[in-house]
Amino acid sequence: MEQLPIHLADEALLGGSIQFRWMYPIERYLLTLKQYVRNRAHPEGSIAKGYLMEECMNFCAQYLNDVETKSSRPVRNYSGADNLGHATGENTSFYLDNTSWVQAHRYILCNTSAVQPFINKHLEVLKLKMPRVDDHQLRREHFETFHIWFKEHVCI
Repeated sequence: MEQLPIHLADEALLGGSIQFRWMYPIERYLLTLKQYVRNRAHPEGSIAKGYLMEECMNFCAQYLNDVETKSSRPVRNYSGADNLGHATGENTSFYLDNTSWVQAHRYILCNTSAVQPFINKHLEVLKLKMPRVDDHQLRREHFETFHIWFKEHVCI
């Protein structure tokens, strides 16, 4: 279990964003298609017929303004005001420890387009400082020191 965070971080570096390699949306859509089966002797025909029916209903629902359809139904917990709904649970607040705060800060910095030139500049500085380091170690050093370097660089 101690090696799990290390392997997950390496997998994230190699694989990229989770939405491009996660099977959950595909499996969920396959469940929807499997629910269209009415005739178990010909499941492909049932799925095709059910999919066609769903597409036709969605197409027709765009032109029916005064009829409540699946796509025009009001959202749950609708209060009638401009807000579309409200939460139905207890309001909880929490505080981040230092490690979680640094991780959140690093995530926001690395996924902001205005910071991208600074990320490239920091990588160039690290390449000059450590010329014999491989790419993985360079990325690790970048993730560990970028937020500190960025804070000092912006304050100057």
